[in-house]
Amino acid sequence: MMSRCAPAGTGATQASVVLIGSTTAGRLGPHFNLGYTWSSEGTVVTVPKELGYRVGTEFILTPTATLSAELIGRTLRDAGLLEVGDTVYPFRNASNIPQPPATIHEFQLKSGSLNLASLALGGKFNLAGTFLLTGDVLVALTSAGVTARITPVVGVSYSF
Repeated sequence: MMSRCAPAGTGATQASVVLIGSTTAGRLGPHFNLGYTWSSEGTVVTVPKELGYRVGTEFILTPTATLSAELIGRTLRDAGLLEVGDTVYPFRNASNIPQPPATIHEFQLKSGSLNLASLALGGKFNLAGTFLLTGDVLVALTSAGVTARITPVVGVSYSF
């Protein structure tokens, strides 16, 4: 179990417990993480409790190439959800005479937990010596939260 500070400026404290496991089976390297984070009341905002999980595997394609796949998820408990809905506002003119109401299509806060899930697919390729090329794509599986549907990542590493 580890404790940590909540996001800066919230005034909350968090404590987490995480179960981690991995193994190898031939050319496969399956792994998982399962964790839960408790949060105290913040002085500025309420920081939600969180359930997080990761399940994936690596596959050794050749001695110089490894492919990977991982399901990554988070549930922010009772964080609230934003949904688009209609809000009707009464309206009066400058002479205080009632006018037809205005209906605005806007975001509304609903109670509930925010569920986020993504799939990470990628690979690592040893091009020569200690020169490593990595490529990944993160695909959002849910439309909750602010996120890109697809996020590509390319990296180059060299060790000396």
